[in-house]
Amino acid sequence: MNASALATSAVSLVINSANLLKAAQYASLLVTRNPVVPVLENLLLEVEPTKTKYSTARSLRLISSDLEHRFTSRSIPIEATVYPEGASICVPGRQLTDLLRNISEQPVTLEIEEDGGHPYLLLKAELALSLLPSGKGAATYELAGEAGGEFPRNTVLALPTTTLHIPGHLLLEGLALTLPVTGTDELRPAMTGILLEVSAQQFQLVATDGHRLVRFTKQDQHSLQGIERRCIIPRKAAELLHKLVDRRERLEMQLLNDNIRVVMEKGELLIRLIDERYPDYENVIPEFQPNVLTAHRLELLAGVKRAALFANKTTHQIALHLRGDGCELVAEDLDFDNRARESVSGSYQGESMAIGFSYRFLQGFLQLLPCQNVKMSMSTPSRAIVLQSADANDGVLCLLMPVMLNNYI
Repeated sequence: MNASALATSAVSLVINSANLLKAAQYASLLVTRNPVVPVLENLLLEVEPTKTKYSTARSLRLISSDLEHRFTSRSIPIEATVYPEGASICVPGRQLTDLLRNISEQPVTLEIEEDGGHPYLLLKAELALSLLPSGKGAATYELAGEAGGEFPRNTVLALPTTTLHIPGHLLLEGLALTLPVTGTDELRPAMTGILLEVSAQQFQLVATDGHRLVRFTKQDQHSLQGIERRCIIPRKAAELLHKLVDRRERLEMQLLNDNIRVVMEKGELLIRLIDERYPDYENVIPEFQPNVLTAHRLELLAGVKRAALFANKTTHQIALHLRGDGCELVAEDLDFDNRARESVSGSYQGESMAIGFSYRFLQGFLQLLPCQNVKMSMSTPSRAIVLQSADANDGVLCLLMPVMLNNYI
């Protein structure tokens, strides 16, 4: 913005408070307390012309950033009485959101003023007051702000190499499965994000923390323009998308060299990708698993939860004793002399064995899998097992590393 615009004339506009609140709530997802750059505690309010078929209307956009991500809300229609070219202002995001949340839906007036070179935002609304003869009263709220030019500028980006159109429910399903297993080790930044792989026929998300892995694959449910791509989406960006995307919409993902732009109904999110090489996860997934346990997922999950109550609170270890008629869950805590043994019905094909797991990881996978019956495939007690749906090929594969069993289990 040209900051001199505020010095010559004020901005006055009328906008629906509910529409403004929704945009502020979405944009505030990027606002953090005590950021490195203080202006990032603010939302940028920017008035812009919007061209229609027959005329040029005016609208308001809300923008937020944390330097790694940038959210721009969809344009909100306004009625402007005073409109200098390029008018904008930065205002505290949380304060504006909390204020709008406590105002009933109505047209509110926003005015950008300046006092001694310091811009501020006036918000004028009407309140329902039963004790007044008119039944309502006027309210004016003044929010100290900063010039719009102080907000970080949008980066000029090259044209996308790949454009992907995908149903919202598909992305949300993949993020719900992969987000819980992303790593937290900053020394291995690639594993702190989610790997996105797209081709003309396949859409795939992969996440791992070194102990667990989830691969989510779907065929022919998207459209692709451009070249095949693989990139790593940061965990925070994935969490933002999980909150912003509507499962009923069809969104557009523009893959650039170092960024990805996601265009959705609520606005657009620009994401800086993790510039690292993702681990070669395909070599970790075993091809031959002769021993297979099939059980009702919820019954096995309930058994694991009960057995976990008797497991050691440090190792979180439980054992599965596998045999022809199913499996037996075993947990023991010698420190408190607690023991549990529980049989789980199911079918098992293969050699009898005992294999150990962290109950937290096993329980987490059993809660994530969207199926009625689960299939657990394994080779030996020391190699990773694969968990998949036993009902149909839903494109979800979970990999879990076992733990060494104590002799008493």
